[in-house]
Amino acid sequence: MTDGSVPPIADPAGTDGPDDPTVLDLAAPAPAIELVKAVSDVEDTNGNGIFGDAGDTVNYSFTAENTGNTALAGVSVSDPDLAALDGAFTLTQLTAPDFDGDLAIDEGPVEVATATYVLAAADIAAGSVTNTAEVTSTAVATTAGGDPDPTAPLAGVDPVTDDSDTGTEPDLDVTDGSVPPIADPAGTDGPDDPTVLDLANPNIAVLKSSGAPSVQADGTVNVDFTLTVTNSGNVDLTDLTLVDDMTDSAQFGGAFQSIVSAPVVSLTNTSGASVAPTANGAFDGGLTDDGLLIGTDGILVPGDSYEVQFSVNLDGLDPAAPATLQNQAEAGGASPTGADVSDLSDNDTSGTGTDGIDNSPGGTGDETGDDNPTVITLPDFALPDDGALVVTKSVDGDTSVVLGDTVSYTITATNSDIAVAAGPLNVVDVLPVGLTFIPGSATVDGVATTPVVNGQTIVFPGQVLAPVTTTTYTLTVSVGANAPSGELTNTVALRDPATNALLSNIARAAVFRRAEDVFDCSHVIGKVFVDRNFDGYQNDPDVRTGEVTDFNAPYSGKIGSDSFDEGEEEGLANVRVVTPTGTVITTDEFGRYHVPCAEIPTRTGANFSLKLDTRSLPTGYRVTTENPRVMRLTPGIMTELNFGVALGEVIDIDLTAAAFDQNGPVDRLEEGIARILSEMERKPTFLRLSYFKTNEDKRLIRRRLDAVEDFIRERWRGGGRNRLIIERNTIVIQ
Repeated sequence: MTDGSVPPIADPAGTDGPDDPTVLDLAAPAPAIELVKAVSDVEDTNGNGIFGDAGDTVNYSFTAENTGNTALAGVSVSDPDLAALDGAFTLTQLTAPDFDGDLAIDEGPVEVATATYVLAAADIAAGSVTNTAEVTSTAVATTAGGDPDPTAPLAGVDPVTDDSDTGTEPDLDVTDGSVPPIADPAGTDGPDDPTVLDLANPNIAVLKSSGAPSVQADGTVNVDFTLTVTNSGNVDLTDLTLVDDMTDSAQFGGAFQSIVSAPVVSLTNTSGASVAPTANGAFDGGLTDDGLLIGTDGILVPGDSYEVQFSVNLDGLDPAAPATLQNQAEAGGASPTGADVSDLSDNDTSGTGTDGIDNSPGGTGDETGDDNPTVITLPDFALPDDGALVVTKSVDGDTSVVLGDTVSYTITATNSDIAVAAGPLNVVDVLPVGLTFIPGSATVDGVATTPVVNGQTIVFPGQVLAPVTTTTYTLTVSVGANAPSGELTNTVALRDPATNALLSNIARAAVFRRAEDVFDCSHVIGKVFVDRNFDGYQNDPDVRTGEVTDFNAPYSGKIGSDSFDEGEEEGLANVRVVTPTGTVITTDEFGRYHVPCAEIPTRTGANFSLKLDTRSLPTGYRVTTENPRVMRLTPGIMTELNFGVALGEVIDIDLTAAAFDQNGPVDRLEEGIARILSEMERKPTFLRLSYFKTNEDKRLIRRRLDAVEDFIRERWRGGGRNRLIIERNTIVIQ
């Protein structure tokens, strides 16, 4: 029995008489094994990109399963059918640790062997490889652990065998060498089905590419095309046809006019070399009313490609016509299996564009899947005011110039419209200030002409630009005395004569006018001098007549009316002055300094400042002029900028809150200041106001010091003959 059940006896007491013993017969040894042979894959051994043609390798796998009630040992696979074929065959019995040759009861399926077979031309001609393998084994006893015991074969039990069943479908994918598996090998079509691999897989592929369209002088457009027909299957193809219906208005918009060049045909074989087609394989067709038709009765072997190159001419289109056209070719052929194959061309634009779209055959994005038509983008057939007019301008020669130089320019005006002439229009060139057109220097396509000159604007009027033409204009200008230094840029454009509306882009060209020392630089000279009378100017020695007393005479002698010399206001050496850019200049032994080309001002001038470094003055000297000083510089003009310093007596007036009331300085303070001013009238003196601050507000202190200073200056205007210099200081009392 197969399920462990035991049949009952209908009349137990009467079977053989009373008291029959109960007997259970154990099953006799029934060894069994099942073998499944599958195609693992097919390798492209010959490297031609097609899986399953002559020279490629088929990989097989053998799996066995113990389906009997005994253990099995010495499992061995043989494949005489495959070994008898023309191709090279190798069978490998697996050994430990992959497989030890034994199968325990219910063990499997487990891989027990592998094999390889190199396909021969006879296999391809036959269209398939079909065979059945066999497995043999011996029934053995089991050990106490349940493992097969190869040393204990079961006596009286014959070896067990099985013919293989298939584990894969016969279909081969020639693009990757894969073969589909069978889900339930033993139950598919009954036991022991042969393993079949179908090799006849005819296929054809055609790609079409186009070059950039070129506009002809007559307004038509030429386009170069390349068609590539490839045997993408694994069997030979015959009766090849290639049709490219360029005149089909549904495909190509009716724009096809003629074939420009005879088709050029070449053959690339499976090794990648380009060779001339043989007489048996050359395309021998020609042109028909249906477009380009090329056919042959030759043979195209797997992996070989025919490449056909030709050019067509398209009619010039109206500007309202579509900007793109598209079409496809179709290739076909017959195979030894009797099946005809064909394919519509796919667009042969390889790679990924800047938009990230994969435009390769069968790629993604705008061209998903196979058999995408080839798209031709026609030239811009827009009207002249829609981008077909382009102007350029360039400098002929050195772009670095100085005053008095001449500059030559070249202007090009292009009309890319293949059907519409642009014009009449004006070529308008605007020169920057300082550049002046030289009469007689202008040409149009090499012919001398006289443009209209209006100030800085140069106009070539009434120009007509034919379709797909470029006109060249030249002119020369001079660099005048009023040309500013730096970059001088002029512009040119095409404009409507009636409205001055812009018809093209605006082109620019620039030259750089270098600065020149004589004409552009402003030099600064100056002196740091001892300002004896505090007036801020360096005066000549001043001889005055006055009363001489014992108190003010610089010498002893006469008392009474006499003359005395206040002395020369000489220069002060080794004093530093600093420019805003950080340049430090030190005065010479006469107090002089200079800043060469201190500034390159514009025509309206520029401000320039210098600051005297008071730390470089001798002890006790103070600045009597502004510090820093700012002067207006003019191009090419030298400017003098002096600093006055003086060593004078310093009178300190110390102030506190007690010196002020709500109305300003108290009377006692004003009286004291008046006495001090009377002493200061006869000789230059610095007056320093020092305010000793406690908890007063800063603004209050500033108002109080302003009131004192106003009082002093008002009194000084009444009698002081020297320049009054007041210093202010705030000291915080801790």
